[in-house]
Amino acid sequence: MAVASGEMGGSERCSHRMALLRMVLRGRLRDLALLIRSLCQSGGRLAICPFLWLLSENLMAGARRGDWFDAAAHLRLDAAMGESKYKLAVFDLDFTLWDAGGTWCDCLTPPFRKTAQGVLDARSAKVRVYEDALWALERCRELDLDVAVASRTNEPDWARELLDLLELRDRFRWEEIYPSSKVRHFAALKEKSGYIYEEMLFFDDERRNIVEVGALGVRAVHVRDGFRRGVAEKELG
Repeated sequence: MAVASGEMGGSERCSHRMALLRMVLRGRLRDLALLIRSLCQSGGRLAICPFLWLLSENLMAGARRGDWFDAAAHLRLDAAMGESKYKLAVFDLDFTLWDAGGTWCDCLTPPFRKTAQGVLDARSAKVRVYEDALWALERCRELDLDVAVASRTNEPDWARELLDLLELRDRFRWEEIYPSSKVRHFAALKEKSGYIYEEMLFFDDERRNIVEVGALGVRAVHVRDGFRRGVAEKELG
């Protein structure tokens, strides 16, 4: 693929960036190498040096592992192109999205009801959504991120009913709600969404979940003493 000499306009530079990215995604390494060589021969007049540098970093890191694609370098590549490094934000429920009356939702007593005071169980324990969690959900919407739930509650139907009563369920594209290690939840989310683990952001209050899911490559953020906006701002801006 030849590259004309001389200065390029913004649209032409953008076209070359997209061509590079398509080749990366398709694994066309020979064509990619030829294009990079041609770009380098243009005398450094292209304003995509950071992009090329990160692209070469990706290829070199992959080559060292015997694999052409390096996920971490790919995320830095996205950042260079002005894209969000996260594609999916995942929220735990108990003590992350909500406080179920000071306990876990599977320790409540149904039936649940919606009143002027909020969503209550049969003993009037209130399920309260953290205000800062609502902010985070709205911020995800602004960033056009997909959002999912990952909960290991022993009462999945109760959790879904509470999400309905709190008018939150339609905010989540995927729900993985069942008792299990959250490694299983995230394997399911990876399959359903098509996103790699490194493109996922996860909020949870339990350290064991943070450790297990973080080991997959997910950015796992530990929520302490209820959801706090400052924790989310560090990741979502």
